[in-house]
Amino acid sequence: MAHVDPMLQGAYYNLGSIAMQQAKPAEAIPFLEKALAIKRSDADTLYLTGTAYVATGETDKAEMALRNAVAFVPIGWSEPYTALAEGFTKAGQTAMAEWAGAMADLAAGAPELAEPRLL
Repeated sequence: MAHVDPMLQGAYYNLGSIAMQQAKPAEAIPFLEKALAIKRSDADTLYLTGTAYVATGETDKAEMALRNAVAFVPIGWSEPYTALAEGFTKAGQTAMAEWAGAMADLAAGAPELAEPRLL
């Protein structure tokens, strides 16, 4: 993708974002995947893709996208962990949902809430 217009990634992201705002996650996913094909390291696009997959019930794909978002922004961003908790809850993975919720607390600057959940 060496010769792709850098504005194209932003356009795909914005189209996906609009679809999510309209509560159309299935329509958002193709746009967001195209944005990721151009720039795989965009944490915002990874997060939005993960939330779209949670909304469509594709929890394995959601987990991968959200974990990648956290890998790029590991500190101070609780939303990906909150979305992970929601996805794990939908998948019936209660222990992982508890872990993700605790990590959301930690990322939000509330270690006193996270510690008992992680123990």
